[in-house]
Amino acid sequence: MNAPSKAGRWLAGAVLTLLLVVGGCVALNDRSDRGPAPSPTPTTVVDRSGDQSTDRGSDRRSPKPSPSVSPSPIDKKPVAGGKLNKYFPKTSDGYSLVFQQEKKGFAEAKLKKSGEEVAKLSINDLANNASGLSKFQSSDDDIDGYPAVQVGKNQTAVLVGDRYQVKVQSTTLKPSDRENWIEKFNLSGLARLK
Repeated sequence: MNAPSKAGRWLAGAVLTLLLVVGGCVALNDRSDRGPAPSPTPTTVVDRSGDQSTDRGSDRRSPKPSPSVSPSPIDKKPVAGGKLNKYFPKTSDGYSLVFQQEKKGFAEAKLKKSGEEVAKLSINDLANNASGLSKFQSSDDDIDGYPAVQVGKNQTAVLVGDRYQVKVQSTTLKPSDRENWIEKFNLSGLARLK
């Protein structure tokens, strides 16, 4: 008679644990339906139009009149990764793209020349990703009018339409080469994607 009693207690404990875990997950999901928390500090717009600095390192870069990066995440769902593929660069001169990953809000391709990987190109939908957006807030650089950042020594990224991070990652390309590849993306088309 003790065996069924032990099994019953074990089963009751397992069911109780499962209910607590599921209940906690549901509570967290309910919280996300309320949208992002309000920003504790107001957004500041900095006017840099009078900045005459010429030490930009590239003719493509220019000071921006004001940053346009949203301080809080966009309250939208990320787009399907397959919708991002058409904004990748067209290739020529012996280069080819091999798409590697496609998932919700993300697409990645390897850039190859003569069969060798030269770089990884990616588009990441930062909808509801405040930490991904934050690195662009203090950017003084831009590529084709979009806020740009250098991440470490091997990555260059831009924020398109306050939502999409376009990134080129390479250990062999110079920063100016990575910028050139970013410019080959259909950035204006991507900015219109909702």
